[in-house]
Amino acid sequence: MDRGWGRKYGSVHLSLPSNENEGSSVQFLFSTGDSIVDKTVNWINSSEESVTITTPYFLPNGKLISALKKAVKRGVKVKILIPNDTDAWFTKPPSYRIEKTLIESGVDFYLYEKGFFHGKVLVIDHQWADIGTANWDSRSFYLNDESNCIIIDVRVAAELESLILNDINDSEKLTIKAFNELPAWQKALRKTPEWVYYYF
Repeated sequence: MDRGWGRKYGSVHLSLPSNENEGSSVQFLFSTGDSIVDKTVNWINSSEESVTITTPYFLPNGKLISALKKAVKRGVKVKILIPNDTDAWFTKPPSYRIEKTLIESGVDFYLYEKGFFHGKVLVIDHQWADIGTANWDSRSFYLNDESNCIIIDVRVAAELESLILNDINDSEKLTIKAFNELPAWQKALRKTPEWVYYYF
């Protein structure tokens, strides 16, 4: 792993040998429990310019919510792409409360409109990316075994951001007004206790 990257964003525990070429590095991360949360929080806390996230499910815990808010306060541009359609409808109403809070803090959310979106990508500072199996939900954070690939390569980061921008162009920006126009049943489900959707 690039030593400068390691000093800035923290170390990654590797379960497989890494592959390093001039100007790039690929690291494999296998995680269980909440280790993935702590690493993601550290990465976001170390960001200086931008944080771009794509995920099919968005139910982060308090640590991640706080890290995203702090990033915006530092002047970091935070963009999150999520699908409008979902294969797990019961996860959407509880996420509204979180999304509304983050939008009020300055985070930009985009709802992908061309079908279900299942991409799981994190790009930091236009420099490196995390691609893998982990969603931003309780199952990935605390129950599942997840496998992620850390790619430290400006070119790869730029290509991923370009692809995400294409998807953002096929998306609708989420606004506070949208939450006020939700059906009554969805408004009621916004306050669903976390333990209810923890295992879904």
